[in-house]
Amino acid sequence: MAAIFCSCNSISTLIIGIEMAFTGIEKAFCVLEYAQIQSNKTVQCAFVRKFSKKSSTPMQIWTLHKNFREEGYLCRAKGFGQPLTSEETVERVRQNLLRSPKKSIRSSLETQIPPPTVWCILRKRLLMKPYKLQLVQAITADDKRMHKHGAM
Repeated sequence: MAAIFCSCNSISTLIIGIEMAFTGIEKAFCVLEYAQIQSNKTVQCAFVRKFSKKSSTPMQIWTLHKNFREEGYLCRAKGFGQPLTSEETVERVRQNLLRSPKKSIRSSLETQIPPPTVWCILRKRLLMKPYKLQLVQAITADDKRMHKHGAM
């Protein structure tokens, strides 16, 4: 719980709440208010009055305003999905696979590439299906005959 006390222009407000991340609307409000007023303290008080929650710090307000003025954005763009794997890495995995196809996934230890990355390269880029060899017992003619008669 955070208690916020703000007294601006003889208006006193006491708000008790839980701190949360700021939405795009709240960030835009801070930037627009700061552009008009040029006072962090006044922006903080106006924010508390409008949104009834704890405001940004003066440094956050200044950084938001600076980013908007210089870069033209308020919210940082998020990347989508996994980062791309370079062609050099794909080629290293391909060369390791050609040298020794039985240890395709283990080749990641030699190339210092994480196993999940090697797996994704093999499945998606090289369109191969890496698998683990398993030993199974061979079925003989007697086994087939016994299975057919239900005696195992």
